[in-house]
Amino acid sequence: MGKIKILENTKLQIICRKETVFFAALLGNTPVEDSTSIPTACTDGEKILVNTEWLSQQTPEQRVGLLLHEICHIIYLHAFRREGRDPQQWNKACDYAINNYLISKNFELPPGGLVDPKYNDMSAEEIYVLLEQSKDTSPCPMPDLADPNSLSNNQTEKANSESELKKAEQEILQKIQIAVQQADIMNATGSVPGFAKRAVEQFLYPKLPWETLLQNYMFEFMKDDYSWKKRNRRYCDVYMPSLHSETIGSISVYIDCSGSVSQKDIDKYLAEIQAIKLTLNPKKLELIAFDNQVHDVTTITENEPIEFNLTGLGGTDLREVADRINSTQSDINLIFTDGYYKPVNYDVEVLHVIVNNNDYVNNQNNPVIHMDTL
Repeated sequence: MGKIKILENTKLQIICRKETVFFAALLGNTPVEDSTSIPTACTDGEKILVNTEWLSQQTPEQRVGLLLHEICHIIYLHAFRREGRDPQQWNKACDYAINNYLISKNFELPPGGLVDPKYNDMSAEEIYVLLEQSKDTSPCPMPDLADPNSLSNNQTEKANSESELKKAEQEILQKIQIAVQQADIMNATGSVPGFAKRAVEQFLYPKLPWETLLQNYMFEFMKDDYSWKKRNRRYCDVYMPSLHSETIGSISVYIDCSGSVSQKDIDKYLAEIQAIKLTLNPKKLELIAFDNQVHDVTTITENEPIEFNLTGLGGTDLREVADRINSTQSDINLIFTDGYYKPVNYDVEVLHVIVNNNDYVNNQNNPVIHMDTL
């Protein structure tokens, strides 16, 4: 079999497997080229080079693992996250993070790949620190990380400034977002790694001060303008926008009072709810306490002060919350929670404010804001 055909057949194997639908979608938007200038394979975060002579010496499963490894470098944005770190040590840290993940998903890697279970579930930054502390200065056995845009044949296309690097990074995040959407369309969301979901979430909802993000989200519903958020029911056959007044009819706020939530967290919730009330003054504000079931429901009308009793302290289960949200007609649904629960299905958009849980993975395709009270 010709060398180029081996590369194409490996890509085809990834395309044809349900467990790699997400990777296949991203691979379809990433240039992959044969190159004899490198010993194995390499990526600069935007394109992939593969020495097909070396690739032909690997088994078919190892070839798949190799391409998935390079794609993971792109998903992780490893080429853009090195900053001032030693390139060899950084490459090793990134390889450990990727290979441990791929092995956990039963993919096979070419011989020589770095794998160590002690680095399971760690970021490349965390692994890099441990490598530095261990004084391990051995070279990376399979160096495959190049500087961003360094593999471009056109010197004028290489990123030489911070703004160009940022633009390249944003373009990659857009490709990751498209790949996540394609996996969702093909009912293969299970093929999307958690770290890819987090990358998309951070891209769609950038890490600004969470108070600003929450305020911006609320203000979207106050624009005295035509909005697509609400359908104009005067036009039955066509989806037309309606005039969205500055008065918000109702806001339902669900407050996680499970045992994993501290009193400090709850106090912070209530402070932010008070700010929402003062800023928006909705006609109706519902405050709903929940843990593994819905407890107290307090309704506060315009210009009424907030008085609310919280009960709970059980486990966290959002099924009753989801049932209530799906059966009510609130303009805004908002959940304050630490995010330790099983995903549920909503019929409407629900904003989740996730407290002190940077490992939270958004499996529900709803807007998320991270809130830090520590």
